[in-house]
Amino acid sequence: MRIMAKKIGNRNDPTKGAIILYQSPDGKAALDVRLDRETVWLNLNQMAGLFERDKSVISRHLGNVFKNGELERKSVFAFFATTASDGKTYKVEYFNLDAIISVGYRVNSKRGTQFRIWATNVLREHLVRGFTLNEKRLLEQETVWLTQQMMAELFQTTKQNIGQHLKNIFSDGELPENSVVKKFFTTAADGKRYETNFYNLDAIISVGYRVRNGSPLNRGQFYLISSVTPTLHTF
Repeated sequence: MRIMAKKIGNRNDPTKGAIILYQSPDGKAALDVRLDRETVWLNLNQMAGLFERDKSVISRHLGNVFKNGELERKSVFAFFATTASDGKTYKVEYFNLDAIISVGYRVNSKRGTQFRIWATNVLREHLVRGFTLNEKRLLEQETVWLTQQMMAELFQTTKQNIGQHLKNIFSDGELPENSVVKKFFTTAADGKRYETNFYNLDAIISVGYRVRNGSPLNRGQFYLISSVTPTLHTF
């Protein structure tokens, strides 16, 4: 799916003020998606169009999400100035990707999964664009590979949790497994060499995004990832 930036509000920070065109795979939904604060945002009308549900249904699901404590309203909600068809500018309620995903689960919409995959790719692309030239060169030149255990330590979670996130990433079609996994030989404490699965930067970013509940990795974590990458060998 092609990602198109229609307007960039802040040239120094491509993750702030951009409007991205999203079109569903079936071609029935076309939305101007706001990219701001390292996440994506939709208003109620847009979510209704995305999930093919009435606006009142979307509003009810959001109310239940907040009532049940699944999400805190103030952390997923914001007002943005939006120009209406009458040419006037109004402050409109928008909800971020966490809220959009929660509604998608509740309406059991395949489009919710499709949109999440698309949004993850958009955020990854724009996060990298937001780096300075030297930082981009670091990402381009460094070969980053981590095991599931290394990712668990990096993101302060369990290896089982990392494994489940990877399984979901591959089953959702977010990333093709054969393009992000490679086997390397590593030396264990007993002095023997073992063949182990390592995962590249794309997989690490996607796992980190899920572990952090939709919050993209910050630039410091990219440097940390590079610093913990071991010397690897194939034979």
